[in-house]
Amino acid sequence: MKTIINICMLIGVACLSGCASSQVRQLQREKEMLTSELAISNTRITNLEQQTKSLRSNYNSQKRAGETLKKEKETRVSNIALVRREVRAFVKAQMQALSDFSENRELLDYVGGELISRPNVSSANLLLVDMQNTIPATGTLLGGKVISKSSSKVRFCILRPSSKGMVVIWTSKVFSLPKAGLATLTFDALVAVNKGDLIGLYVPGKVQVPFSMGTGDTRTIAGPVDTGMTIPPDSLSNRSGRMYSFGVTGFLQ
Repeated sequence: MKTIINICMLIGVACLSGCASSQVRQLQREKEMLTSELAISNTRITNLEQQTKSLRSNYNSQKRAGETLKKEKETRVSNIALVRREVRAFVKAQMQALSDFSENRELLDYVGGELISRPNVSSANLLLVDMQNTIPATGTLLGGKVISKSSSKVRFCILRPSSKGMVVIWTSKVFSLPKAGLATLTFDALVAVNKGDLIGLYVPGKVQVPFSMGTGDTRTIAGPVDTGMTIPPDSLSNRSGRMYSFGVTGFLQ
């Protein structure tokens, strides 16, 4: 009986020992797996830290480059603005000197109605379009001339014929004519014109520019007038033979 009990105990111990050994091996394998996963995770963390460091370094470099470019751009814009102001002042001074020289010696080309006193004046707020004295050749305009019977305000315009009518391609500033007589005006900038362009004169108040009948073809339309607007041909007054005393000066080819 004792022998049988001893044998059972030995078998039990052997089973327990086998189970324990199996659990130890299982735990060992899990430990090895966790160690491997930890190593992989550590490697990934190291790589991410290196990438983050590289990205931060690139960001700082880009930020410094951006700040430098911003300063360079601000300096460049400032320099360009300064150069433009200086060039504009120089060109304007040269234009004025050239205009004065040419006008004093009657060297500029003149296109428009003869600058003589005429008997009639028109109503207010009119754009006068000289259909007879068109620009005869490509060139550059420097100014205008106009006779007025009293103080007035005028604005020169250039119109270009198109398939839809006449397009206002340029308008001058408003000139104030302080008294009656001939006014010689200088435009703020050179005005490029083509052969066939039309000369216009807009008068917001009563038109004090005199006209005569039967010698010209100046037509009218109610204002106001702005650059870019298109004037349909049928919107102008019918031909009435009017000739007004205004025109433009410049150099034509």
